[in-house]
Amino acid sequence: MIRLAEKSSPCIPPLQVEPVTGERLNDVEALCDALAHNLHSMWQYGEHVLVQREGDSITVAPYRIQWVGSHTPVALFDHERVVGGLHDAKCIDDEVRRGLSLLIRKAEHRRKSAFRECVACGNSKPPECLDGKLCFECFEQSGGVH
Repeated sequence: MIRLAEKSSPCIPPLQVEPVTGERLNDVEALCDALAHNLHSMWQYGEHVLVQREGDSITVAPYRIQWVGSHTPVALFDHERVVGGLHDAKCIDDEVRRGLSLLIRKAEHRRKSAFRECVACGNSKPPECLDGKLCFECFEQSGGVH
């Protein structure tokens, strides 16, 4: 039986903030297959979520962006944003799939709720793609002046 743990639970190990090494996946079945064959890996799920597996533990978090140079975003796994984890997940069965789906939806919601609207164009953007109240595109179009 797996244990579903919330972020505040002491059973979630501290995670390193590190770049994603796995490929981007867009469905839970492909993610579960990847996790089943890689006991120490990190995967990007969709556009908003990172999933890390360390042995029998799977941890889910919305990712954050760190800019490497002015035009190179890197998705990072950050333990401060962990929404929960699955522990004692020795095999990827239906119970793990259901728990993983629940955590992914929760992480997607947390990531999307951090988006803010650009005051110039009205588009919703992640916080790391805003310069003050303007998205980077509008900031550049304004000549870099708010």
